[in-house]
Amino acid sequence: MSGYVVTAGESETIGEVAAKLSKHRISGLPVVNLQEELVGMISESDIIRRFTNLVTESSGRRFLTSLAESLDVLTVLCKTDHEEGEKVFTSLRETPVSEVMTKGVIAAEPDDTIQRVAELMTTNNVNRVPVVEHGKLVGIVGRADIVKRVRSMDMTVAPKV
Repeated sequence: MSGYVVTAGESETIGEVAAKLSKHRISGLPVVNLQEELVGMISESDIIRRFTNLVTESSGRRFLTSLAESLDVLTVLCKTDHEEGEKVFTSLRETPVSEVMTKGVIAAEPDDTIQRVAELMTTNNVNRVPVVEHGKLVGIVGRADIVKRVRSMDMTVAPKV
């Protein structure tokens, strides 16, 4: 478990979160309220989904099936109507995290085993599991943490996160 956790506040914008993700070279992070309680998770996937939706709305297309297709459409849009293209980017950057974050997050407790956390990741198809104690965020376990532990783990013991 990593005790140092980069977080987002629920009132932050996607632009602010994107800067944190880039700066810390991570793909997602927990969202907390003013009391440091876990209220959601925000990931690159959430941001890409929002981007694709904005391009879909702006271009008038019904369905865009991929990020690549969305970028192609936005490129054309920016060439034909630069102002409309800028509106898409501005809208994306200014979108509140609370609108796109995943709510109802699966979390672990500090005394859960690494096997339990790996099971949560696999069962729920997530890349990271926040660790909470008495409702407060106290850490996070990512896939890299699991890989590091596997290297040094004695499989007869159930190590804690």
